[in-house]
Amino acid sequence: VQDVKKQVQDKAQDVKKQAGQKVDEAKDKAQDLKKQAQDKAGDVKKQVEKKVEEGKDKAQDLNEANQAQDKVQDVKKQVQDKAQDVQGQGARPQEASTGQGPGP
Repeated sequence: VQDVKKQVQDKAQDVKKQAGQKVDEAKDKAQDLKKQAQDKAGDVKKQVEKKVEEGKDKAQDLNEANQAQDKVQDVKKQVQDKAQDVQGQGARPQEASTGQGPGP
């Protein structure tokens, strides 16, 4: 009877130990998964930040292109205004003599 009792206790001890190991393994696995998830989240965050930066760069380029376009439009308008001034001066000699074109 003593032997059986001892065997049962040993068996219980083994089961307890195995259960402890299983819990430890599960904890380790959970830690690994958590770390993987964090790494992945970090990677995704980096990718998103990179895309945002690229987007900002593109926006900057677009902005500069638009500004250049505006400058071109301004120059075109100035040239047209000058051309009209010259035509206007030709049409109105009295204004041409003062050196001033028609008002703005």
